[in-house]
Amino acid sequence: MTDTMSRSVEAIVSSLERILVRRFRESLYRQVGHASSVTIRDGTYPVLSGLRHGPLTATELSKRIGVDRTVISRQASELTTLGLVTRGPDPRDKRGGLLTLTPDGQAAADRLGKAFAQLVKSATHDWPDVDRARFADRLNAFIAAVLDAEPS
Repeated sequence: MTDTMSRSVEAIVSSLERILVRRFRESLYRQVGHASSVTIRDGTYPVLSGLRHGPLTATELSKRIGVDRTVISRQASELTTLGLVTRGPDPRDKRGGLLTLTPDGQAAADRLGKAFAQLVKSATHDWPDVDRARFADRLNAFIAAVLDAEPS
């Protein structure tokens, strides 16, 4: 590996370490939650955004957002209490249940999505469009490469 590549790999690792810490996620969620007037915790945003495009079983949602099913169950219970999610029968499997956003839950998820987009826009406001596009392309390529390399 060349010195330039080594330095850039180190810089990427350093940046990813900063993103992966709980403090970064909490800051991100706090900013997005404040802008959308939705109180969110560490697991709330992924559950709401995971259900934005339709009902899912807890197992399906667990796979989609990459958290343990028990976490989904705990988050779903909290969101049900808040009136943002309902649990209902799964017509595909009478033994299972579906998690669905209520109208308030859908509105909250939509507000969170818009607030998240605004946060990204604000954080990159002084970037040229070409840099924003390049960042999106490279980030998506990186995510795909990491997921493709995951052992089965």
